[in-house]
Amino acid sequence: MKRKALLTILTTLLLVTYLSVPAYAEWEKQGDVGWKYTNDKGKYQYGWIEIDDNWYYLDDKGYMKTGWLKDQGSWYYLHQDGTMAHDTWIDNYYVNSSGKWVKTR
Repeated sequence: MKRKALLTILTTLLLVTYLSVPAYAEWEKQGDVGWKYTNDKGKYQYGWIEIDDNWYYLDDKGYMKTGWLKDQGSWYYLHQDGTMAHDTWIDNYYVNSSGKWVKTR
């Protein structure tokens, strides 16, 4: 009986310890190739993601894109830090609130 109680307590402690480990997402530098973003489950992300009110685009291998990007027929501009430009002029091109290029000077 004592052994069963001890095993129950140890199992409970192990579960509590395992489940209380904080999960977090983060950017990871991949040598000279670029940056990847892992979600709170440790999986690499791809496509459009929003982090702290900023939008980023990660290619099909998970790398952060910069510069001009064509996605589903529309053009977007991503700054050097990967954040999507919006409501501004990039050289002679205006991108609207959704980041889409909408007019030229």
